[in-house]
Amino acid sequence: MKKRQAVQNYGMECQTKLDEECENNAVCSDKMICSCLPEQFWNTNDHQCQTIKQINANCPSGQNDECESNSQCLSDVCRCTSGSFWKTRDRTCQMVDGYNSDCPAQDDACTPGRGLVCTDNKCLCTDGYFWHTMNEICETRKKYRKPCLSGQHEECLYNLQCLDLDGGGSLCVCNPSDFWRVENTNCHSRLTYDQQCYIYSSNPEVQSCTDPLTECVNYPNSNSNRCRCDPDYFRNIDQNQCVPMAELKVIVGNIVSRTKEFDLSWTGPGTALEKFIHSYIVHWSPANENEVDSVNVGMVTTKKITNLKEGATYKVWVVSVEGASRPDRQYTVIPEGEKVSKQTVPGEPGQITTQPSYLTAPNFILKWTPSPGYVDTYSISMKELDRNNKQVNNTVSHKFSTTNTQPQVFVYSLKHGHRYDVNITAHKGVLESRTHRETIKTVSTAPGAPRNVQCGWILDTEITLSWEEPNQPNGYIEFYRVVTSLRSYPYSQLPPEDTENYDTIHTVKGLQAATNYKFTVAASNDLPGVGSSKEVYCTTADASSVSPTNFNVGTITSRKAELSWKRPVRTYGDIQSYTVLVKNDGNKCIQRIVLKCNDCQSPNDAWKNYCLGRTVEDSVIQITDENLMDENLTVSYTVEELDPDTHYTVLVFASNMRPGHPTNETVKTNEEVPQVPYDVEATDVKTTSLTLRWKLNGPRPGVTKYTVSVTEVFDGEATILPSIDIIGFENKETKITDLEEYVNYTFSVIATTGAGASISSVNITERTHPA
Repeated sequence: MKKRQAVQNYGMECQTKLDEECENNAVCSDKMICSCLPEQFWNTNDHQCQTIKQINANCPSGQNDECESNSQCLSDVCRCTSGSFWKTRDRTCQMVDGYNSDCPAQDDACTPGRGLVCTDNKCLCTDGYFWHTMNEICETRKKYRKPCLSGQHEECLYNLQCLDLDGGGSLCVCNPSDFWRVENTNCHSRLTYDQQCYIYSSNPEVQSCTDPLTECVNYPNSNSNRCRCDPDYFRNIDQNQCVPMAELKVIVGNIVSRTKEFDLSWTGPGTALEKFIHSYIVHWSPANENEVDSVNVGMVTTKKITNLKEGATYKVWVVSVEGASRPDRQYTVIPEGEKVSKQTVPGEPGQITTQPSYLTAPNFILKWTPSPGYVDTYSISMKELDRNNKQVNNTVSHKFSTTNTQPQVFVYSLKHGHRYDVNITAHKGVLESRTHRETIKTVSTAPGAPRNVQCGWILDTEITLSWEEPNQPNGYIEFYRVVTSLRSYPYSQLPPEDTENYDTIHTVKGLQAATNYKFTVAASNDLPGVGSSKEVYCTTADASSVSPTNFNVGTITSRKAELSWKRPVRTYGDIQSYTVLVKNDGNKCIQRIVLKCNDCQSPNDAWKNYCLGRTVEDSVIQITDENLMDENLTVSYTVEELDPDTHYTVLVFASNMRPGHPTNETVKTNEEVPQVPYDVEATDVKTTSLTLRWKLNGPRPGVTKYTVSVTEVFDGEATILPSIDIIGFENKETKITDLEEYVNYTFSVIATTGAGASISSVNITERTHPA
């Protein structure tokens, strides 16, 4: 029988692999040491090998080697140590990985206490959380517009991004190309122009439109919101973008100022932009006042602004109205410095208020109704008027400041009883009013006596007196009274004679031949004169012949007039001659023809009293004694060298050494056929025009019409163009227009009166210039 060896304790050497050699379930291992089997551990408390516990099983021994693999007995349970997890497949504890590391699909595979879970074999935060890098923990994701760490987009919920703010800091917001849509808590792509968009009263800063110059605008009438341009911008469809309203501004041009109105015009922004304008509005406001008037004028670019205050300064500006880009119309903004300042013309001064009875010469105070509106100064001029209301000279002329409540001026050095043209003008700034014109008359006083009374033309039954106006007429002389009386017994006075007007010449008729008379003259204006002139004494001539009888104007041509007459009934002596005087329209004698016998005497110079002057030499025609003495014989004479179509006065008188009393008739010569126009020439020739001139000898043949004939000659073909008529003898040129460039034209001229047409002038040819 084999002898049994002594039993060895755990951990001691052994010599055989017999189980009996080692105590308490231990076995002799290959290393010849008493040890437990692989699936067992040495329980130091019980001093025996016991089966190793699986993960999460109780381990009453408290020994770590009681637990399988590298798990440990923690609180009497087999667990993995902190920072590790049980990897079932490998039946071992494995160190735990951090955020975004690989892991098996089990909750404890990720670092505990950090909120990480193994999701899709990755350690990640659960929904609604993000991994905070600095704190190394899953934190709740940030909502819209909550602070976040710059660039850490994962901090934000949904598809928000953490973006930097202009003023500093970062918020969870949408990408600039997106907008935050509240109803589904998400960022959506922004909307293009005119698309339906969203307005959030709780988040008015939310911009759902793509273009930064657009915003979501509510259209109440359609109950919808649309992406439209921002305020002060409009949609330029040509550029497909919103542009500033300033591009629609107008340029105000010249403003014509009147008394109570402006004539305003302006220039739009140009054809390309005017199509975006709905209308124009004209604004005006008194300077330094807040009140503004305006009117919408549609698309016209002119406006008459009325009912303004005279002499006032206004600010004027024009705005463009745009109505397609937003629900409400938009208006261009005009800065204060770009508004045009313009002043109206001051109002016309009113009527003179000085009573006529106070207009006493030489000095008085002139007052008038003030101009309406605003006035700085007045200027006044007073011009003396003659009796025919023609201006004589400046009496007063100056400019002065005065109150506009009761303007007045002291005037001096005026004449009694004279009219004055008063001009009063109001001034405001550089503008002046319409001049108020009014005629005043100073108070008259009695005139003085006429001066230098003389006897002029003395005939047998009449004497022509002349005199000078009084030194002090004290008004406008209206007439003179001539008193005539016999100088010798019986000293009787003839009835006084009043002149028809203020002329200082008067003929007293009905006197006796060869008789001495006394004459005095007194003047009258508004008042009778205070005295008569000095007396003057004159004697009438011996008796003169009366007028010839049967005076007749016979045949009249353009250059001649046939005259005839008979001997006067009473000649008071032998007839020595007949005199024919021809006077023109100016009352000047242009011809004097004396018809006398060979040995008869010529009349004295008293005939000159019938004329205002002479322009030709005398003609003396010899006639027989029979023509002078036979009362039944008709005397004839033809006046020649007259001008056509002209009025003349013809006088005939007999002379018995003294000129007799004349007879007269007015005649008009006939028109005659004009002479041929000559020296026709073209001057100032241009591409499409020229001036045609010609000559025609005088005298004027009558009412003259020139007819210019024009013929165009092109490529050998002649075309007669409409003729041109020019009225008036002196109008001997005309400008011919609407011609063709570098073409030959032929011209001729015909003159025509009521008596007929002249022969045509010689044709001339002229070529217009090339372009």
